[in-house]
Amino acid sequence: MFGLPQFCRQLHPDWGNVGRRQQAWMVQTTSAGHFQFEFSTTGAVFDVVVGADASLTADVWYQFAADKDATGKVRAYVNGVMIASATPVNSAFHDPGSYLSIGSNGLLLNKMNGYLDEVRITKGVARYASDSGYTPASGAFPRF
Repeated sequence: MFGLPQFCRQLHPDWGNVGRRQQAWMVQTTSAGHFQFEFSTTGAVFDVVVGADASLTADVWYQFAADKDATGKVRAYVNGVMIASATPVNSAFHDPGSYLSIGSNGLLLNKMNGYLDEVRITKGVARYASDSGYTPASGAFPRF
C-alpha cells in the first residue's frame, strides 16, 4: 500500500484543538492554524510536508483530502480547495510495519481532541489530482 504510485487519504475532521505526530503519514493542525499532510519516506522523520494556513476554526467540520498522482505530485485540499502541493524527489511512503492508528500517535499519546467522520483511504487511485480542487461530497461516501 505505501509504495504505490497513487493514493488518496480523505477525512472529515472537527478539531477541538491541535493534533500531533504519527508514524509513516499523518494529518494535523498546527498551533499556527496550518492544516498539514505529512509523510515519511525513511521512517526517521516526516520529510514531506504539504500544507498551508487554512484559517481553521475550532469546533467546525472540514473536508480534508490529500492525494498523490502518477507523476508524484502530492496535493492537500480543505473543503475542496487545493491549499498546497509538492512534487518531492521521493514520494514513496515508508512502511513502518505496524498497525494504523487513527486519532492518536499509536502510543495513545497526543490524542486528537475532536471528531472524525467519513474516513477513506484509497489504494492505487488519486481521487482528485487537480490543482483546481474538487467538489466536496454532500453526503456519505459510497459503501461497498
